[in-house]
Amino acid sequence: MDCASLLMDTYARFQETGNPADRAEAREFLRCMQQAILARPDAIQAARHAAFEREIDDGVGYFSSEHAQQLGRQARAA
Repeated sequence: MDCASLLMDTYARFQETGNPADRAEAREFLRCMQQAILARPDAIQAARHAAFEREIDDGVGYFSSEHAQQLGRQARAA
């Protein structure tokens, strides 16, 4: 989470200022975040994925939004 918030803050600063150093710093936070994700033990990754699947099954998040439902209806009608 720390890398994600640092990435977002630094990239927002880059978008405001256009300073290439801010973009480079944001990219470094992205690299660190990806490295940390890949270093998670398999059991933690499996538990996080299971929680994500339960969230989808419970209809929480984007997949239950009216927009997503409308897109699904349009796809089925096509």
